Amino acid sequence: MRERRFATRTDRAIANEIAADAQRTGRGVAVEELAGIRDRVRLWPSQRTAWLRKIAPVGAECGADGGGVQPRP
Repeated sequence: MRERRFATRTDRAIANEIAADAQRTGRGVAVEELAGIRDRVRLWPSQRTAWLRKIAPVGAECGADGGGVQPRP
């Protein structure tokens, strides 16, 4: 339980930093949609969707655009 709270706080802090940098430089935040990535690279399932769920709301709070983009072919 304590480790999960630590990970949540750490992920939120990183997402806030990324969103603040995007807002400060006038850029948006793009995260790859990793559907089908398993055919190319082996990643943990949580890594595929976790960042999009964490960065998008923080970007919206800071005024930076956020969303998913298609991965490279």
